[in-house]
Amino acid sequence: MQDASLLLKLNRILLAGHAVMLVVFAALILVGGYEYRWGAFAASSLSVLVSWAICMIGARRAVMPVLTLVGDLTRENDRLAAGKPAQSVTTELEFPFNRLVESQARMRSRVNEREQRLQTEFERLSAVLNSMHDGVVAVDRQEKVLLANATSRQMVHFVTGEATGKPFLEVSRNWLLCESLRNCLVTGRMQRREIQTADEPVRTLDLRASCLPGSPPQGAVAVLRDVTELRRLENLRHEFVANVSHELKTPLAAIMAYAETLKMGAINDQENNLNFVHRIEEQAKRLHQLIQDILQIARVESGQEVFHIVRVPLHDAITAAVAVQRDSAEHKQQTLTVDIQESAVVDADEDGVRTIIDNLLSNAIKYTPAGGHVTVRLATDGQQARVEVEDTGIGISAENLPRVFERFFRADRARARSMISTGLGLSIVKHLSQAFGGSVSVTSQLGEGSCFVVKLPLGE
Repeated sequence: MQDASLLLKLNRILLAGHAVMLVVFAALILVGGYEYRWGAFAASSLSVLVSWAICMIGARRAVMPVLTLVGDLTRENDRLAAGKPAQSVTTELEFPFNRLVESQARMRSRVNEREQRLQTEFERLSAVLNSMHDGVVAVDRQEKVLLANATSRQMVHFVTGEATGKPFLEVSRNWLLCESLRNCLVTGRMQRREIQTADEPVRTLDLRASCLPGSPPQGAVAVLRDVTELRRLENLRHEFVANVSHELKTPLAAIMAYAETLKMGAINDQENNLNFVHRIEEQAKRLHQLIQDILQIARVESGQEVFHIVRVPLHDAITAAVAVQRDSAEHKQQTLTVDIQESAVVDADEDGVRTIIDNLLSNAIKYTPAGGHVTVRLATDGQQARVEVEDTGIGISAENLPRVFERFFRADRARARSMISTGLGLSIVKHLSQAFGGSVSVTSQLGEGSCFVVKLPLGE
């Protein structure tokens, strides 16, 4: 930079000298002769050429480093603008060009810091979105995908790996979701609806689509929540309420009918009045048992049932249950056999274990014809105790077998109506077995009988 200043000063001196020579030349032309005129012209021309050459050489030496610096700064700034890493620029020029280089270095450092922060925020946002159980899909005004987390890709089945920047209908065939996003962009209002997936297993999704900020909206974002299980539980609740209402109505209607008959004069009928009273008593027991079973299964399912976990010898529980049910079996002329191959002790609630065995025995005796056989076996299977209740009853058809542990399910409703049965016994067995860390299963042949197997972990 000092060289450039000296050159500029020298150029000014030469130009001043040239101006003086031009004045002298003009004077010689006016007062001098022909020879003086040509000599002055030649001297003046030579001075102009020398001055021009010196100016060009000085300008080249002074301007070329500046041009090189401008080119370097422009190239690196263009790389920064394109999001590419920029190199540091150095120069030997002094003020003010060195200040420009320092300013560019500070700008590059800040740009890199902000880019790093943006990258960190983006990674954090991606981690949050991909860890969500809800699906999130955002599109721009042209319905091109801006972002889609991993959950949404599974919910609406993206057919391509990289979806960003592609039209939504190109990456997913879910027209209902696309329609909701489109309506949101057109109307500017939030859209909410439930949609179903086309692929198996069919899932029910709660969809909420809202517009991105801007006027007009710059895009739309949809949040998808899987409500399949919630809808299934709601249906079960409605079905449970309907079944409970129906089951309660049946014994109450019978009690009211018999009571009304007695009131109308049958109480004085010595031959039938006791029979009506017995029917009322029978239906009252049925109603009481139904209410007890409903309360118990509700407590077990909700986790509010309080269990007193102790060491329970299964052979004692089986012996007690058989003693209670033996009169019912003898009344139907059935053979009730106990086969305890080896003793087993489990950690469970004693009343809960007896309820399991009582319900299985009661169920087997009810659905086994007179003269049939009911067998209770106890054995161990590895680290589990195995309790089997086998009968020679009516059996269960193959299509009804998966539903036998459902609440209020009866394979033969016509036959069940003639018995005191709530339809909750096997469901209670399933929930209690699971509460004690075990399981229950069944094998059956229609017309030949059934075998229920309860497995419980052996006590430590």
